Amino acid sequence: MRRLLSVFTIICLLITLLMLFNMRAFGEDSLWDGSVAEGFAGGSGKKYDPYRISSAEQLAYFAALVNEGKNFREEYIILTCDITLNDERFSYDSEGDYVTISDGKNEAKIKRQALLAGDTIDYNGKLHLWTPIDSDGKKTFCGTFDGDGHTVYGLCAIQPGGRYVGLFGNTGGHIYNLNIENALCAGEDYVGSLGGSMNSYDSYGQSNSLLFNIQTNAVVLSNKTAAGVAAQANGTYCCFEGIVHAGTTGAGVFVFSDVITDYCKASGNIIGKDAAGVCYYGAVSHCESSANISAEQRAGGISYSGKASYCHNTGTVRGASPIGGITATGYASHCHNAGTVIGENYVGGINGSGDSDFCTNAGDVWGKNYVGGIAGSGKTYVSSNSGNINGFSHVGGICGISSTPQNHFIYECCNIGNVYANDTAGGIVGLGENCYISRSYNTGDISCSMDLAGGIAGKAAEVSTCYNIGSVTGRNSVGAIAGDITERAERCYYIPGCADAGIGVKTSENEAIHQNCLQVSREDLCDPKTVKLDSYAGFEYEKTEGYPYPTLRSMHHGEHRYGSRVINTQFGITEISCNIRLRVSYTKCDCGMISPFTVEHIPAKHVFEAGFAMIDDQYHRAYCTICGAMDTKNVEHIFNDDSEIVFDSQYHYKKCLFCDAHYGRIAHQYTEPIKNSFDEQVHYLRCADCGTAPMPFPHTFEGLAHDDGENGHRIQCVLCAALSKSHPHEFGNTVTFGDEWGHYTACRYCRHFSPPIAHHLGKGTQSKETVRHRCAECGTLIALPFSPNDTSIPIHLIVLYCIVGTVTGGLLTYGAVILRDMRKTRIKNKK
Repeated sequence: MRRLLSVFTIICLLITLLMLFNMRAFGEDSLWDGSVAEGFAGGSGKKYDPYRISSAEQLAYFAALVNEGKNFREEYIILTCDITLNDERFSYDSEGDYVTISDGKNEAKIKRQALLAGDTIDYNGKLHLWTPIDSDGKKTFCGTFDGDGHTVYGLCAIQPGGRYVGLFGNTGGHIYNLNIENALCAGEDYVGSLGGSMNSYDSYGQSNSLLFNIQTNAVVLSNKTAAGVAAQANGTYCCFEGIVHAGTTGAGVFVFSDVITDYCKASGNIIGKDAAGVCYYGAVSHCESSANISAEQRAGGISYSGKASYCHNTGTVRGASPIGGITATGYASHCHNAGTVIGENYVGGINGSGDSDFCTNAGDVWGKNYVGGIAGSGKTYVSSNSGNINGFSHVGGICGISSTPQNHFIYECCNIGNVYANDTAGGIVGLGENCYISRSYNTGDISCSMDLAGGIAGKAAEVSTCYNIGSVTGRNSVGAIAGDITERAERCYYIPGCADAGIGVKTSENEAIHQNCLQVSREDLCDPKTVKLDSYAGFEYEKTEGYPYPTLRSMHHGEHRYGSRVINTQFGITEISCNIRLRVSYTKCDCGMISPFTVEHIPAKHVFEAGFAMIDDQYHRAYCTICGAMDTKNVEHIFNDDSEIVFDSQYHYKKCLFCDAHYGRIAHQYTEPIKNSFDEQVHYLRCADCGTAPMPFPHTFEGLAHDDGENGHRIQCVLCAALSKSHPHEFGNTVTFGDEWGHYTACRYCRHFSPPIAHHLGKGTQSKETVRHRCAECGTLIALPFSPNDTSIPIHLIVLYCIVGTVTGGLLTYGAVILRDMRKTRIKNKK
């Protein structure tokens, strides 16, 4: 029995050792001892074969390479397992302003300012501090880092007085699919759990960095700028949970972003002199925040400035001024706030001071001056408020104040929340001296301790096509429609019990304005035959559940009705693997507002059907059609008669049918001249096999000659159409032809003829009127006039006659007559 027990124990130990070996062999998580590996786990850095990191020591090796100056440009790195840098837990008490470090047995507490100043942490455990990848902000990483869905746990990056603090310091590369859990990052400026600046410009002047699918949980502390994910970055689907405490500017995800931040979330607590839930400065879209914001000055639930669209906030936003549930001073469209907003001046459920459209607020808003359910100050279109609005002065259900030198327009807005103010309050606008309000209504109660209270406006320039059913109370200038209207009112209605008059201020000058603010019964207000609001754009009488009065077509009364149609957007295919595919789902209200989104991870496999890439001289591999990753299976190259011919300056090759591999090295056969491609010294030949790679070749002037006129002739190259320089004609002895002027010889190289050469005339043949002589050289017959009495003419006279005729042309006949007469006279004298 004892022997069996011993054997069983040995077997169990062997199994345990084997399991430990397998865990280590397959890259399972292990605690970092602070050392640096001597290399990666494998890979060549190519897209299809990235450098592999399978331990904390190899991650430290990667950081050391970057800090030594290697930028990994156009190279790829991938995590193959989870990595634990420290197993301690980090937490932060914002009220006590101290950090707690604990391993479950030992615990140390240190004040935030002491930690940032570099004080030693009194901790019994062994804490391994991380040196950021690019620790000085100058050795920029420019490659692609894929976490492949793995987690870096226990990151502790503390650099008193340092900038660019986090897992990364300063990078211009891409980072995908990475989780950071339980991190503590602290420094002077640009601090984030993932990194300080993920949008830096590299040595080439390029900034193409991008973050995608980053999940972080961290405590982030800074004397200046800090963010939950990265202080400066551009990203999609980046989420933060934890605490950010910044000395100047803090944000949940990014502080600065120069492009749109999409589908990002923040939760926890954000503290700073200025603060924002998602991105402090930059455009944001489809983002959410449930973080509680606490700022000394400016704050926004989503962002401080820029443009926010399709964003949601549910966290409390607290600060001085300006303060907004979505943005502090930006532009908001299709946004929703359900969090409480608390500030001093320019406080709004959506905007502190800025323009808005298609927005809704359901959170309570508290402030001193210029307080509104949508905006403290600004233009507002097609928006609604259902929260309670509280302030001291200039308070409105939609906008607190809309009083600028330029005209402001507010239309198609409704308020169903209650408005409380000490001075100047309205259901839509508190004070709007240059404000024009149209196609709007109020159902909330308006309470004002002092003067200027109205169901639509405390004071406005114009109100048209509006109605109010909420009660309005105040001390002076109280009206069911407005406390005071300075220019015009049209088609304005209210029901009994709202106030004693439609307009609070009544003078002889505004009597016509009063007549256009009509009191109607509840029944008449619900009757389109009596109150024809439907004849004007915006209103409809279709009954809304629990609300019988006319509503605006652009929105539903009260809460949104998102419907059941789910809008799915698949995105997030990484460059290296198909492991991370995301699907964003949300529903949409008829007014255009979308519900809070959800993101699902969709497992997927590679589909290797999208072409091939060369691996070596023998094999290629297929690309995945989804993510572009490369198959691990080698396929031999195929070279045949259908293969494309490619070339370089010396050789041509056959190209693989499926990839860029080249097979065979064949020297060019330069035998085919290229027409009209030459100069005076050389011409160019084309390879007869591949038809490419022209080669300079000397002319061979042995071909046909071309007449160049009296100057000479040019000889044509036997291989191309080039002509040589002009050469003098060379006339031979062979007579080519003759005419009455003489006979001619041709140039031995071209068809150019010499000047006429005198005929060599022999004994003539006599007829009645002429003597015909044949040239001995060319055989041409020359006819000379002759008298029948003349018996003989000396031969030298005939030769002289030919020469003179050749030279003088038309004088030939005339000269012969003179000679004949002279001969006759001499004979006569002898007689």
